Amino acid sequence: MEPQNPTPDPSNHLGWIAPTEAGRAAQLLLAHPHLVAEKLELRWFPNAQLLTHATTHQSAIDSKSTLATGRPIHTRAIEKAVAGMRQPLSELRGVIKKKFKDDYEAYYPTFGLVKSGPNWILPVDHDVLVKNLQTKLLPALTKYGFADDPDTGTAIWQPLLNALDTANTDASKTDASRAEAVGTSAPQDEQTTKALRALVHLVQAQFPDTWEAVLREWEWQKTSF
Repeated sequence: MEPQNPTPDPSNHLGWIAPTEAGRAAQLLLAHPHLVAEKLELRWFPNAQLLTHATTHQSAIDSKSTLATGRPIHTRAIEKAVAGMRQPLSELRGVIKKKFKDDYEAYYPTFGLVKSGPNWILPVDHDVLVKNLQTKLLPALTKYGFADDPDTGTAIWQPLLNALDTANTDASKTDASRAEAVGTSAPQDEQTTKALRALVHLVQAQFPDTWEAVLREWEWQKTSF
């Protein structure tokens, strides 16, 4: 015969902890005012410390989200700049071939082009592409008399380089900032999850018959049954 008031199963806490990092941070923030009102506290994680941690964790999550939202904007700007280089590149190949005749391929590296199979293309890596445009293609246009060409001269390539350089720099900064934010929030999430598990056990101990109802009052939602 089973006891009328069985000891709560410790594994039950898993169903009450949100599956996402943002959800877990929100749960900790939701718990704080109820802990204060009911005079409950984790001895190893006092309520004031818990609130500071939860707020900081939420800020880190918001930062990651903002940075992730901004990244596609930079990606599209890069893609637009690269796409804008296709026609000028075709024109450039044409004027190089016309000027250098049979030796035209020997001059491609001077203009920053790289071999890809049977073809000569601009570098795929955006950092290398920016560098090649700056240090090879633009100087070569001037050196070999193509700077004033209306279809593939400096007036065509310089704005494309500027657009690519700006977008690529912004993308790199965003990636670095997001990596830093992820590095910051990961240990915060571990602490948050540890606190949530402890809070479930605390509520189970204080309210053995109604602990799930208490968690619902905290606006926690059970995610698995």
